[in-house]
Amino acid sequence: MPNFTKTAPEDPQQGVIPAGIFEMLGHLPVVVSSRCRIQSLNPLGDGVLLPQMRCPFSAGAGDPSLKYDDNGWIFCATAQALGKAALMAADPALPAGKVKIMFWGIVDLKYDHHKPLFERIQVLETGDGRISRFSGDGAPIQKHFEDHYQLQEQEAALQTYNFISKDKKLTHDLFDATGYAHIIPRQVCFPRVYYPGIASHIAAELGLRRDEDLVVLKLCNRSRAAGVLIVTVKDMEAVLEELLEPPSDLEKWFQPQLERLAKTLCRDVPRDSHEEHVRHWWANESPSFVAERCCSSMPTTREGALYDGTMRVTFALRRRLGASETLTPEDIEVDWLGGYWKLPNADMTSSLIRERIISQAKTGTAPVQPYILMEVYGALSSALQQLFGAAEFTSERLKEQYRSQPELAAYLIARRAISLEPEQRLQALRDVERSAAGFTVSPARACVQSFLHRAHGVLIARGNGPERWKEAREHFRRAVDAHPANSNALFQLGMCALELGPLDTAIELMNKSLLLDSDFRAPYVNLGVAFLRRASHTDDPVKAQEFYLRAVEISESCLTRHPASPQCNYHIGVACTQLAFYLQDREGVDCKDPKFVELRSRAQREFLEARPGATCRRVQ
Repeated sequence: MPNFTKTAPEDPQQGVIPAGIFEMLGHLPVVVSSRCRIQSLNPLGDGVLLPQMRCPFSAGAGDPSLKYDDNGWIFCATAQALGKAALMAADPALPAGKVKIMFWGIVDLKYDHHKPLFERIQVLETGDGRISRFSGDGAPIQKHFEDHYQLQEQEAALQTYNFISKDKKLTHDLFDATGYAHIIPRQVCFPRVYYPGIASHIAAELGLRRDEDLVVLKLCNRSRAAGVLIVTVKDMEAVLEELLEPPSDLEKWFQPQLERLAKTLCRDVPRDSHEEHVRHWWANESPSFVAERCCSSMPTTREGALYDGTMRVTFALRRRLGASETLTPEDIEVDWLGGYWKLPNADMTSSLIRERIISQAKTGTAPVQPYILMEVYGALSSALQQLFGAAEFTSERLKEQYRSQPELAAYLIARRAISLEPEQRLQALRDVERSAAGFTVSPARACVQSFLHRAHGVLIARGNGPERWKEAREHFRRAVDAHPANSNALFQLGMCALELGPLDTAIELMNKSLLLDSDFRAPYVNLGVAFLRRASHTDDPVKAQEFYLRAVEISESCLTRHPASPQCNYHIGVACTQLAFYLQDREGVDCKDPKFVELRSRAQREFLEARPGATCRRVQ
């Protein structure tokens, strides 16, 4: 029977229900409950004794339009009829054409079916699908979305959903406030201010008493595991002191590294190392951080080894037909696009804590059993409706909600202000700036002030005024003065130098930004621009060749971390073309010389690689 599969048991190792069971039961009635509505029971014929209906005891019984809900639908049929077909586990075919949606996102979670029902799912974070990565078993999800869905919503609404999904503290609190505390790990939030004894306070609030208990330290506003550190209670104090106390003389810290970068663009901080994550903390703008109890998933098998994976499920939000302009939770429909396991670097026998717990798609993936996905969809559908539909982010609400942490409230209000209408944004930022001036002097206050100045500068730089870069530069300078390690502000100050000059200053500022946050794509891209401009502005052909080579080097570094960066492919293509001309004009090689042929061939490859990119399409 098309689209039908047998019901999966609790233990996937036991296989499906043996076919002979149904025959043994004969004509006895069987009550069936399902997580999703079965689209057609017609093939069961007269064997259906009770038509399909909403289960009055399910969590979403009050909303008959929900697609997924634990034991949400029930019907009764004879066992003989059920023997002919089992429950349909897939959604009906999508309607013709692309479905218009308001937002698409991801949920990363830990899952263990051996635990009680209300403890199986622990949501770690949500995110924006537009900036999420899908590889391995997750790659078909991206294609499915591109083939069948189309984002169609006003910019402000998209930014609102992005605002909700990107802040770990806010997401956690919204789940808690809407009755879904059972799907989130126990979490505490502290200002990013170190003081002796902070680790014991965190451990006490999380209810951890043993030195070997694990705590997950997270930055509220970072994704892709940037800045996520797993530490024991015993080691937490020393780690927090390192994270929350950046170098007092940052210029002195920068100097030897900038001197090295003047000779080579090679960065000596290994990717995903402890040192890299420490720098993420120093550079971050959020005034707060969170600490969570460490959760685990049931073992996932790959090549004979057992892994503690993180499940990623993907969803799309669409407006229900006839929904009001002011969306309520019931006005939002959730379409689930699929899910898969992201696996850590090491299996569960490893003694390396981070290697066996932190999952990243690039380190390996595995499929998720369909029946598990159905359970996750059922548990999260109504939770996502509440998360994205129930929140009204007024300044008054955020101030009240976070009155014990005024720096966090100010930061969230400022971030929310950016999604307002253009004429309201600057005024809202000025209002927050006035309130932040009265905060107690602390690193948390400095983070807020730095973010406010940077946000103000970005809004000015995006405008059309002839002096916009000069005006924006003053705000970016004030952002760096408030928080010298702010990687975002250093980059924006570098952009001003890229537009206004001098180019050497732009290169230095963007290198500083990357020294603090080596996963920040924008400085890589714009360093490529700076080197290409530097090459075109010099009369020294040897110097020009050097700058073109550096443009290639920095662009290759970016593509290693961020493969989908067509601007970098374009920059390599430009540099290789100019290097080929240099060989021809300055060294007298002909067009058949192997070096010339290789440079021209590579330029062609890079231009072709860049051409399908969204940026290039906009230019065309």
